[in-house]
Amino acid sequence: MPQSAYWVAVYTARAGDPVWGPVATHAVVILPVLFLGVALVKALQDPAAAGQQLITLPVCQTSITALQELWSAFRPISQTPPSQIILLLGALTLAIWTVAPFLPSIFPTAAPATAALAPAEPVKEHPASPSKSKTLRKKGAAQKPAVQPTPTPAPQSASADKPKPGLLRLGMLPLVPALLTTVLQPPTLRAPLERPYVHPTYPLRILSSVHSGRDCGPGDPLNLRYLRAGHSLIGGVWVGDLAEYVEAPVRDAAGEPLGDSIYSAFVLQEAARLVVRDAPQEHERALIMCRPGAGVCAASFMRHGFDTTLVELDPVVYDAARRYFGLPEPAPDRLVLRDPRSWVRERRDALAQELFDVVVHDVFSGGGSPGHLFTQQFWEDVKGVMRADGVIAVNHFEKLGADSSRAILLTLESVFGLCRAFGDTSELSETHGPPADEPLNWVIFCSASAKLPTFRRPTDADFLGSPLRKIVLSTLPLREADLGPIRAVPEKNQSEYILRDEANGLKKWSALETLGHWKMMREVFPDVIWETY
Repeated sequence: MPQSAYWVAVYTARAGDPVWGPVATHAVVILPVLFLGVALVKALQDPAAAGQQLITLPVCQTSITALQELWSAFRPISQTPPSQIILLLGALTLAIWTVAPFLPSIFPTAAPATAALAPAEPVKEHPASPSKSKTLRKKGAAQKPAVQPTPTPAPQSASADKPKPGLLRLGMLPLVPALLTTVLQPPTLRAPLERPYVHPTYPLRILSSVHSGRDCGPGDPLNLRYLRAGHSLIGGVWVGDLAEYVEAPVRDAAGEPLGDSIYSAFVLQEAARLVVRDAPQEHERALIMCRPGAGVCAASFMRHGFDTTLVELDPVVYDAARRYFGLPEPAPDRLVLRDPRSWVRERRDALAQELFDVVVHDVFSGGGSPGHLFTQQFWEDVKGVMRADGVIAVNHFEKLGADSSRAILLTLESVFGLCRAFGDTSELSETHGPPADEPLNWVIFCSASAKLPTFRRPTDADFLGSPLRKIVLSTLPLREADLGPIRAVPEKNQSEYILRDEANGLKKWSALETLGHWKMMREVFPDVIWETY
């Protein structure tokens, strides 16, 4: 199954259809498994117990599901990749099949019926009917004794000299170890990798591959190092000859110098530092939710002297940012590896005195956004841990005119007041902002003071010696979008776009928009990048 699931998915994905590709993959891979499962269950059933046939498959499914939940209790099994478990179970089934003819049957065999005839019992006379008994004796005297059939020997089979099928099966047993270590090995990389994997035909090196909630793994094709989660790239930096820097470069854990971010959206988030505030603090605090990605934005706030708290749901993402993307290690009490929703609520309820000056909210990954981190109730909790003039920057990838973008903007403005949005685009114009009908990374800036955020001009100190920061922050006015058409929703439909815990349409809208994101990401990199994991 690992082989078929991988290769069928590879070729259906190359067709470029995110709907029919998975449908074809499941049909090719799952249907034969279902057929064999049903055939096996029917073969083990008693034909006379027809009523049990209706419940056999559900009972088997429940048993298998319960067994999978128990796997985590056994350390060797819980640490083994699922593909290896499937492979070992298949090998065990093949081994049992090869030796089955030489094992005693577990089912009792009925004794063959004998063809011998029992001797006829003598007819007794009834004393009350002498005439009838005489008639019977006369008839009995005329009968001939029954002839016993002589058994004929079974004809000799013409194939008696041929090897038995059991011997042919047994000859396959030595092939099982060879198949396990060669052609039956899963085509995906082992997780975790013992050493970096170098692709044999393409300039691609996979530095790490780890199973997590988002299937993360950093790699570096050519002069680019990226952090991949599923079918999304959640960050990356330039390395090698394309790494441009003026000051001392950021280095990864191995000491390799790193260049600018491949995404300017992370730099755009840093513009929250440029918002003019009523009472700026000497020691400012920043909160980065929910992921540091490749650590670009978080590292920037740390380098600018912010007391930075990181909230990341997936520890694998944080470890990758530390090892491969130069993210500085925060203080132990400034690292939170859990869902930000509950942490922010607890922080607000505790009435902590350490309020945040800047909050960066970036939870987009894989073409979707977790709806519970965009509701009105969540934004109220976030506002409760911010200073009165604090600033929040919210990243969202989609067309600005899409339903999901409109809902996020209107929900934010229902809590923070009027906001401003800036697009991550390389096509800048003096006459109009970024196109609202193209999918882009949009960063929405709001203020806890309910005032419309205003930005100061950046200085050289804001750029940290980065050419990309200088380009992005210096062209901030050209990146602003006109939010008037986005806000233009009839009053009777306003409530539809306010995301609440009890009524949240973001998941529905994001599910539809994810398909377009998948298609776009397949065009960013060649097939080999997505097929090597």
